[in-house]
Amino acid sequence: MKSFILIVSGMLLLCSGCVEGTTPVDDNEITYCEILKSNLVIVNEPVVKEVVDQMLSVLPPTPTVEDPVGHMQNLNTFIDRLKNECHFDAKSICYACIETFPPTSEVGIVIDSSGVEVSRVLDLRTPETGVMILSDIHS
Repeated sequence: MKSFILIVSGMLLLCSGCVEGTTPVDDNEITYCEILKSNLVIVNEPVVKEVVDQMLSVLPPTPTVEDPVGHMQNLNTFIDRLKNECHFDAKSICYACIETFPPTSEVGIVIDSSGVEVSRVLDLRTPETGVMILSDIHS
């Protein structure tokens, strides 16, 4: 299992430096969106966390008077990427609404898996002092 995670992680690291989010694998191109979709369907949390955390790693907090946590725009940017690049039906369920330390935001995703609608909720830690990270996946 560890070797599988290392291989997938290696693929994701290669993917992070590629144009348009793709990496060549055996002459086929697998996008981070395809990796995310297939692993969301089976709730493979380590791989989903790797992809989501990579997407979020470029979105540092920008606190304002209206948004002291500083991630509202980042959450919207992340959702826009899920919609526009991955073609997922994604929406914000709530922003910094779960009273944990740091607060947690939720993003709802609906994807088509061979004609079956699959719903997942991503819990994102929303710290004031760093980037958001995935903390949980649930239905």
